[in-house]
Amino acid sequence: MVAFTLPIATFRRSESNAVVVSKFETGNEQRRLDHPTAEVSYSIAAPNCNETDMKTYRDFYQARSGAFEAFTWTPPDESSAITVRFAGPLEINLESGYYTIAFSFIKVVA
Repeated sequence: MVAFTLPIATFRRSESNAVVVSKFETGNEQRRLDHPTAEVSYSIAAPNCNETDMKTYRDFYQARSGAFEAFTWTPPDESSAITVRFAGPLEINLESGYYTIAFSFIKVVA
């Protein structure tokens, strides 16, 4: 499995548990987890990239066919690699001659 090792500048981690809530006519409710593990996602950006850097990020995204192929990555807040995939589009913005690359990963649970 290929590893994502490109530099990043900003990083945000989000966790959420999928909870199913059933409400009854009596006003009571019942809750259960839809999945046993929390969904973990990461929002990442790499600003101030030149055209060569931008193409490197774009090529990595295209080689994975976007969200199709998983890969490994070591988040800044962890010491070992995890398996992730892209969770949406690769956003490329050009401003004042520099590119900002933004994307999201979602942790893949085997």
